[in-house]
Amino acid sequence: MKKLFTEKSPLLRGIVMLCVLMVSLQATPARSQEQEPAGADSHQTRYGICLGFTESRIDPCPPSSGWTGGLIPSSAYAHGLRIATILDFRLGRCFSLRVMPGVTTINHSFEPASISNYAPQNYKVESVCGEMPIDVKFHPFRMGRFEPYLSSGLCYGFNFASLRSDISDANLARTNPDYLRFTCGLGVDCDARYLRIGLDLKAGFGLLPTTLGNANTLQYKTSPTFCIGLTFEG
Repeated sequence: MKKLFTEKSPLLRGIVMLCVLMVSLQATPARSQEQEPAGADSHQTRYGICLGFTESRIDPCPPSSGWTGGLIPSSAYAHGLRIATILDFRLGRCFSLRVMPGVTTINHSFEPASISNYAPQNYKVESVCGEMPIDVKFHPFRMGRFEPYLSSGLCYGFNFASLRSDISDANLARTNPDYLRFTCGLGVDCDARYLRIGLDLKAGFGLLPTTLGNANTLQYKTSPTFCIGLTFEG
């Protein structure tokens, strides 16, 4: 977790830059600060897009029985991109249902150490995932044009890269195709003149066991996935 927030972390730089953007939106235009936008909460259904950056990690671990190959080091966090569409349906004053189908691309790599049955090379795990997260947003109050919220839900994903047929059995470049995550996060929406612009921070925790490889199958521990996104809704 510490590695995510070092000085050189792209995630930390992204959070700082997006926070500066949200503060600048509060400052202009000045007239909009004087009163809450008319009809800010009158839209029961909103549509939009989300552009985000993700960080996740694969932690391979040896099988529980008959393993004599030694330890497998954890891989470093890998960065990825996410683009999604948004359907936000207001359920009342304090709750909304948000569905964000989209695509995430991210590539991991790790090098096993002293492991029998595996050549000493840098293995790559490719992921091109279609995801369907469904979240419930809790937004109990507004601050002028800003509406902070908490969110929680589930995300089902399918890794299309796992369907590739041109990968040999000895190559750890495939995972089982589908996964399910519990997600939680926080964010803030800002009502600009024509758009609602938001900053969304989210963490996902795997609920299904996942495997790597094919013939020489390894399991890996589920590590949290982090995502920071900028949303635009109309």
